[in-house]
Amino acid sequence: MKHPYAASRTICLLGLVCTGCGRTPLNPGSAGPAASTPDAGADARARNQDAVADGATLVADATDSLRADLASERGGDGIRGGTADGYLGNSDASTFGQFADDAGSVANNWAINPSHDNAQPNDQVQSPLTKRWTAHFTGPVSFPLAASGRVFVSVTEAQPNVRALDLETGAVLWGPIATGSKVWIACDAANVYTLDRDGNLSAFDVSDGHTSWSTKLTLQYDYESPPVTAAGMVFVDGMGIGGTTYAIDAATGTVRWTADTFDGSGGAVAVVGNTVYEAEACDQVSAFDLMTGSRRWFHSGNCTGGGGTTPTVAVGRVWVRDWAEGNIILDLNGNSTGTFSVDRPPSLHGGLVFYVRSQTLTAIDVESNVSQWSFAGDKTLCTSAVIAGLGGQVFVGSSGGNVYELDEVTGVQRSVDVAGTAVSCSSDIQGMALAENRLLVSVSNDLVVY
Repeated sequence: MKHPYAASRTICLLGLVCTGCGRTPLNPGSAGPAASTPDAGADARARNQDAVADGATLVADATDSLRADLASERGGDGIRGGTADGYLGNSDASTFGQFADDAGSVANNWAINPSHDNAQPNDQVQSPLTKRWTAHFTGPVSFPLAASGRVFVSVTEAQPNVRALDLETGAVLWGPIATGSKVWIACDAANVYTLDRDGNLSAFDVSDGHTSWSTKLTLQYDYESPPVTAAGMVFVDGMGIGGTTYAIDAATGTVRWTADTFDGSGGAVAVVGNTVYEAEACDQVSAFDLMTGSRRWFHSGNCTGGGGTTPTVAVGRVWVRDWAEGNIILDLNGNSTGTFSVDRPPSLHGGLVFYVRSQTLTAIDVESNVSQWSFAGDKTLCTSAVIAGLGGQVFVGSSGGNVYELDEVTGVQRSVDVAGTAVSCSSDIQGMALAENRLLVSVSNDLVVY
């Protein structure tokens, strides 16, 4: 099928996907159960729960009372704000699964929220960094999610599975639930959503892990990125013969709309306000109406090809990383406004964009494009930055096993902790999370919570 936006040439690179390129099968990790153990020196405090995994010590939450309103960020497409879960809201969209206003901060998608900006404006993590608990697994642990006092992880053991842990203690609340193959996850107040590479999408109830629904997405055969939850829907990108973006009803698993794309993307969509943003190789970027899937605008480079990455949307801009024609910044009408250079997805908060490149973290003023500070740490920084806005804190992990806490304004190191082995950062679909004043860090087969 010839797409109306087809450009002048097609690129197919090893390890990246385009129509006709081959695929490499997944290689699941080794088998075994998970256990949660306390870290030495954790402060003790009883919580109103009986279950504690492996004798985990209940720890104090010294920061629960520290939430306060920041100066509100502008509303509208591309600017985070609105409800407590980070959605801007939509009067026409279902409210199924959205978090209550008093639910606290949540990390319900990869890179924390549907816009993938890696920021929690109202959070503050206790300083200096101190481990609360560590959960041990027998295979690599995914990027974590956290909401309503629970942590959700996908673990690639001999039998890939999904688990729910207590955010305060690390106690296993439910699972492991076998998923058949490696899955990526997202969640809302009702369900944890899992997606495997074959397009099997399932919803598990957050309270006890029972299956709410399961569906098979059939228009494509390769699904390489996490699902995204927003506005009562689950959004999925698939590719194989061209590409398809799906919007699925989060309550029922029914497909509400699909949109054809040219080559498909290896990244997830970003959802902000009433718009779904999808990026493919060669700087092909589409903006779809959230309710109908109609294309609002399309930005195209000078080539076509498979791959694509997850865009980041904040402060009225769309950050798009591209292996073929270079990284670009678009406005919310699809017009190019600049370029940038990164090794990991950018993070944004308070008028600053945080780039990790050449194992160094740099904070740049968005409007002036002027560097404010840089930090190299042990010179092996490798994760995207995570920002706790209320605490004025920036966190970044390294392949040397360190987790750094920096001052957001000055870049001065406030504290550092040795998480263990290398912080997981071998691909985009890894990294740290932040919710309810807790920093969650994936470290190979462990999950460390501060």
